[in-house]
Amino acid sequence: MLVFSILRKTISVLLAAILMIGVRSPRAVYSVTDEDTCLTNFTVISDVHMEGNNKTSRDAFIRELYDIRNNAFGNDALVLLGDNTMNGQHIENMFLFGLLDRIDPADRLLLTLGNHDTGNGEGRYDLLVNRYYSYYNTFCGLDVQRPYYSDQVNGYDFIFLGSEEDDINSPVISDAQLLWLDDQLAEATADGEPVFVFAHHPYENFEDPSALLDVLTDYDNIFFFTGHTHRYDILQENLSDGVHYFNLPRVTELNEDGETFDVTGQGLNVEIYEDQIVIRERNFFTGEWMDSYEFPLV
Repeated sequence: MLVFSILRKTISVLLAAILMIGVRSPRAVYSVTDEDTCLTNFTVISDVHMEGNNKTSRDAFIRELYDIRNNAFGNDALVLLGDNTMNGQHIENMFLFGLLDRIDPADRLLLTLGNHDTGNGEGRYDLLVNRYYSYYNTFCGLDVQRPYYSDQVNGYDFIFLGSEEDDINSPVISDAQLLWLDDQLAEATADGEPVFVFAHHPYENFEDPSALLDVLTDYDNIFFFTGHTHRYDILQENLSDGVHYFNLPRVTELNEDGETFDVTGQGLNVEIYEDQIVIRERNFFTGEWMDSYEFPLV
């Protein structure tokens, strides 16, 4: 098994090197808002939808990874919010993880499980979720064995939710997962530190949104990120005084609008400071900043 994992990783990186030929890295270098006081910095993007035969979307993703890497302050983590591949195929996983490994845009790579990663409702959940785990654990040195798990980045808690069965638009979240989430949040917020929660589907798509919100809104300094909707801009709303929510577009979506044809490229740069969280919208395809938000910690 170890030999097979090493061989698969080697092939993936070699394939990525070929895919990267002819795609230039943007030269613009940027940084966090305040380098002197920033404690941790990470990036969030969603819905890569890596396909073996979609060169335009793939090239856009390569360019975006270069831009994410160009943060002069450094990047402690890159979080992908699910639908990382289009069909969960081996070649798609090889392209995805090979490019992430080769370009190396962040110190840590953390992924959320999406419906396309497990077959998009075609009844192949068990097969594809195990394939997802095998690539994820091999490339990231983790031991993730279920759709929901937690990790830490520089001591800050990152909590990941995921559907436990095949789905397209309504994730299957068990009572056990919600109880686990409640326990995780209780422990993580005990010292007043911010906590970051990630899921593929927006909260309103959950079978019982109120059950999820009842858990989240019991706590303060919660930052909740989702994708799936393929919207054309980033949605921000506060679910309570202490829960701040973002829904992200597909980062490689090709938008045709009149005479223009471009890539959404939109994601978030999250900066952690002693007394606040600064979240800045960035188009990682064009290298342009958009809206920004400041959330004082309570």
